[in-house]
Amino acid sequence: MEKIHNVQQILIHRYAKLKNESVDKATARLSSMMIDDIMEKHRNTITLSIILIIIVTVTLFLQGVSLYRTAGQPYGLLLNALFLILCTKGLYNDREITQILKLLKAVGLK
Repeated sequence: MEKIHNVQQILIHRYAKLKNESVDKATARLSSMMIDDIMEKHRNTITLSIILIIIVTVTLFLQGVSLYRTAGQPYGLLLNALFLILCTKGLYNDREITQILKLLKAVGLK
């Protein structure tokens, strides 16, 4: 039982770090809501992130073609590249959070 409790605490600490919130707040959230509901919320966020990544990637391609033809300033291209990096980081964090929640559910946290 002690090992399972330690695993839960490690996973909750990682969850709190990824969510940028305190461990107490993360523990309260996990104990007050069903893990399936939290996982569904993160799945929806993952879907939105994938859609945004596809849109920004297409936009970057089109802006690159436009800049190649006109030799304009690449400011919009740089902003979209930064946005793409942020969306990718968010997607990675949400996937990791989903895996943490699956593990927490597997070790017995409701």
